[in-house]
Amino acid sequence: LALSQGATNLSQTLMTWFVQDSRDSSFQMFCKAKPKRLLPRCSHYFNGSKVVELKGEDRQALQRLVLQWKSSGLTAVAYSYRPLTSPAEVEVAGRLARHSFFCATEAADGSHEVGEVGYVAPQEEGSKSKELASSITELQSQQVLLGMAGVKLCASVQMASYAEALQAAGIRFQVYSTEGEKRARTLGTQLGLETGWNCLISLEPKVEEVRNVMGQVVLPSGIPNIRRHVKEVDNVPLLVSLYSKATPWRVQQMMGILQENVEVVTCVGSALRPNFETFRQANISVSVLVDAVPQCRRCLGRREPRPGQLQADHDLLVANVVGQAEFQLSADLTSLPCALQARHSYSNGEQRTLGV
Repeated sequence: LALSQGATNLSQTLMTWFVQDSRDSSFQMFCKAKPKRLLPRCSHYFNGSKVVELKGEDRQALQRLVLQWKSSGLTAVAYSYRPLTSPAEVEVAGRLARHSFFCATEAADGSHEVGEVGYVAPQEEGSKSKELASSITELQSQQVLLGMAGVKLCASVQMASYAEALQAAGIRFQVYSTEGEKRARTLGTQLGLETGWNCLISLEPKVEEVRNVMGQVVLPSGIPNIRRHVKEVDNVPLLVSLYSKATPWRVQQMMGILQENVEVVTCVGSALRPNFETFRQANISVSVLVDAVPQCRRCLGRREPRPGQLQADHDLLVANVVGQAEFQLSADLTSLPCALQARHSYSNGEQRTLGV
């Protein structure tokens, strides 16, 4: 079972899994969240051999590490667990349906409400929902910290040359990222795009717009402001290469603005993401079915081979995930509006193959 507390944004989410060990039928609770949400709920940590107390100086060291990672463009994720030993704790896990997903929302007064995604509970069950939320919240305290990981948004080193080739051919290359401005700029840098202060637009409206010395808005944010700016001021918002906070609906609206200004839009996106409407909005669409990344047999995927450090095929563990029927069916349905469907596979480290 997985339970998400808060919004779908990772910074506001506490993912919780209840797992039953088939060997002895014991229950364990595992959590994954940003350190600022998870560390206050941990009283101990696992040092590799035993569980020891998480002291104040340990917390300070972890917070310094998170700041170092953040300054390097990494996102920190913390992991913890708690064994469910008492009958009351096990009973909480037993009340949750197997293979279900729940969301626990936190109100301004600190109260929680648990609801199963895709299921609307009757009004008379409201008290049961609150009781369940309170029980889960209590379980999420006094956990054991397992560790932290730093995750960085990366792109293939070959993408920079691809983007440059498109620009040289007269094709404006634009990237729509669901992330905020900072991570979108990091991705743009890896792709070789301009990432200055006047090279990125947020599709989410800002409270304060960026203005020049004359008091005029330099780059607008939000779909209504972008449309108004293009109509009344200039077409600069159409010329930038980076867009942040780009939800599928906002991407579709931005494509519409481009098309209203006689631009022909070609969309390339994942066939396993909710891109059906986005593909349909574009003039030409190409869906890409991305295969799983192969793992090195020696490091088990902890390091990706650098260019020039190619490995033989027998050194790689390749999981043919997209070859499964359910993945191919999902890709086919999502790709119905597309002119082409491509399969993107990994082989020999940085060498990729794209078959159409």
